[in-house]
Amino acid sequence: MSALFAGSPYSDREPFAERRGQLAQPVQGQIAVPFGPEPIARLATLVRHPGLTFDVQPGSEVRSVARGIVCFAGEFYGYDEVVIVDHGGAYHSVYAHLGEVSVQVGELVEARQRLGRTATGAASGLYFELRQRGDPLDPADWFAPSPSP
Repeated sequence: MSALFAGSPYSDREPFAERRGQLAQPVQGQIAVPFGPEPIARLATLVRHPGLTFDVQPGSEVRSVARGIVCFAGEFYGYDEVVIVDHGGAYHSVYAHLGEVSVQVGELVEARQRLGRTATGAASGLYFELRQRGDPLDPADWFAPSPSP
């Protein structure tokens, strides 16, 4: 268990690693760019894409995928406003291309708590990463199955 969580409000909670396949998506929207190599036809190459890009309406609410502590909230060059949540066990979730941030560093957030809203400019989608020990994980493997229409 992460030292950050030892003796904290997390110590009696289910470890993040056991939440695989149970997380809700951070936004209401479709995945526009999946995890993994992204083909760029005009350059005839592949680009590493260590997260997911969701196609959402500008100004959409962004919510935490799980309980955690905000360890970064602010502007990050090339990503607009960014929020990073530490979930313990060396797991972090990253939310980028936000136009508004409604949490601050050190804040304890609950699963599904509002972190902010997506930007309203050219980068109006949500870029989302899930990492363990700094290594990117495919977030799609962690989301609960979507209900059938």
